[in-house]
Amino acid sequence: MKKYGIFLVLGLILGAFLVSTMGLAEMKMAVIFPGSIQDADYNTIGYIAMEEVGKKFGIKPAYSQKVAVPDAQRVLEEYINDGYNLIWAH
Repeated sequence: MKKYGIFLVLGLILGAFLVSTMGLAEMKMAVIFPGSIQDADYNTIGYIAMEEVGKKFGIKPAYSQKVAVPDAQRVLEEYINDGYNLIWAH
């Protein structure tokens, strides 16, 4: 649970910074997970943090799960091309 708190705090700080500098209207957040968000471990914690940041700042996040390392760059570029300006590779 301590890990969850650290991720959540870091996510909220990053989100607050970006919201203050960019404004909510422009925010599109996406997260890339290397495994299943239902793994009850690392990816689940990241997913929960993503949801909390989204709720806190009124942003509906998008995410991709089970992204293999060789595919991460392609997925990242797809989010960039779709206008996402906050992309978190977990």
